[in-house]
Amino acid sequence: MSLLLLTGCSRSPKEQLAYQHAEEQYQINQRNAQAYQQRGEVDGRIDLASGRLRD
Repeated sequence: MSLLLLTGCSRSPKEQLAYQHAEEQYQINQRNAQAYQQRGEVDGRIDLASGRLRD
């Protein structure tokens, strides 16, 4: 039993690939969400008429 806990459950190659893809997609989504929030903070300060930042 302790050996199973140390090594974990083995995944098939397809499961490993799916898990890796999910992890990578999660990281991409996190970066995109942060970039979107930063753009929103800046966009909210832009005067649409002049294109300049508001104070």
